[in-house]
Amino acid sequence: MSSSLRFLAVFPSTPCLATRLSTRTLFPRQRNLNMASSNIPPTKDSISNDAPGFPVSPIPPNPLGEGRHIRTAAALVIGDEILNGKTLDLNSNFFARYCFEHGVQLKRVEVIPDDESEIIEASRRMVEKYDFVITTGGIGPTHDDITYSSLARSFSRPLVHHAETLRRMEALSRSRQPFSHTNEQQLEAARRMALFPKDAEVIFIAEDVWVPVVRLEGRLCVFPGIPSLFQRMLTGLTPFLPLPSKSERPLRIQIFTEWAILFYLIIRRLGFILKIQAP
Repeated sequence: MSSSLRFLAVFPSTPCLATRLSTRTLFPRQRNLNMASSNIPPTKDSISNDAPGFPVSPIPPNPLGEGRHIRTAAALVIGDEILNGKTLDLNSNFFARYCFEHGVQLKRVEVIPDDESEIIEASRRMVEKYDFVITTGGIGPTHDDITYSSLARSFSRPLVHHAETLRRMEALSRSRQPFSHTNEQQLEAARRMALFPKDAEVIFIAEDVWVPVVRLEGRLCVFPGIPSLFQRMLTGLTPFLPLPSKSERPLRIQIFTEWAILFYLIIRRLGFILKIQAP
């Protein structure tokens, strides 16, 4: 009989958790290849640039307030291609595991289309209800990448180009072959990826990643949909998050279910035999 593993999550004073899953990609060329490329493991070339020397952002004050920690989280996965099955989502599963490992209760995962009204409604609702909210997808250079503009309207902010992001993008364009041969129209489209809601917190998580994490309202963090980049950026954001201390993180217990059932049946059978043999 083969044995399988089950994991029991025990949170302090809370029940076990269960979540749904869902993603989207950042660049238009990859959208027809997402089912295949989603299973490719992250590589350095897929998530970093060749222009070293970009400084990492300093650690800011706790956005939730001194002494407070992230207790609850939610994920908003944005993209028509998730809903129509063209893209296999890996990001929400990675986020669920990330939350579990850090003692955060992932309360909700929603998948919505590239629709401004839906992004506005969902982002406002989640920010009001949860300590840590992420969005994935919809921040690329194409016309249907409307996450930044929708979030700007959601929180009543104008869109402005972020100078440091533009500088890093241009440095990348001078050092990497795919960018060095783009025309002005393509560059202008790429600059849309540096058009953020005004006064948003812009966090650069690594020296070799030019794409920043944009944080709004101290709670909502905007991520790209490419799985390898999402994973790298979420992991890199860890020092910037007021996560619970290790003593408050979940206890993970391994349970070999088939062997437990077999042991139970043996004990039960043995008890039955002893009962028959009793005088």
